[in-house]
Amino acid sequence: MHPPSAQAGIRRLTLAVMLVLLQVSVSAQKLDSWREYTFNSIDCAAIFPGEPKVTEKAEDDGRLTVTASYGNSRDSEALFVSRIVIAPSVAAAKSADRILDDALEGSAKESKGTVVKKEQILVQGNPALLVTIEGDNWVGLSRYVLVNKTGLYIALALRTKPSTDENRDFLTRENMERFLRSFTLLGNSGGKK
Repeated sequence: MHPPSAQAGIRRLTLAVMLVLLQVSVSAQKLDSWREYTFNSIDCAAIFPGEPKVTEKAEDDGRLTVTASYGNSRDSEALFVSRIVIAPSVAAAKSADRILDDALEGSAKESKGTVVKKEQILVQGNPALLVTIEGDNWVGLSRYVLVNKTGLYIALALRTKPSTDENRDFLTRENMERFLRSFTLLGNSGGKK
């Protein structure tokens, strides 16, 4: 038999291991509750941890912006997928890189954020940017995807700082990246058939 101090140490170790296993189990359950939602009106799909809200906004210049969004109860974490129709005059006058850069600059200016990382990538063969933007108390990871110079898709995961994942409801850094990787273009948009 172990002395009382050793027994107490074993009990503490057992309790600590049980707490770690419980935390891992809860995290896995949160991740497993995410499912793919398809948005036929904007020809794309992405995973969300719950039913996203879809809104449409007609712009004065005739463009239509459709957005699917999901946020937690504290509104400190949110996911967005938007499709913005590019005006034909803009598409004719600008290169794909310029359209993407202008959209990113506009987003950073409107949100009062700073672009801290920008990488040119391809999403299903379409020119895109993988971006990290930070504001005073928030950080956003996003993909800007341009399809046929007529449609700009923006997938955005946004959360408040600090950047620790300890008390996150659903939007850990890993889940932010998972959400962006899940963004998929569908057949009519130039994506998978």
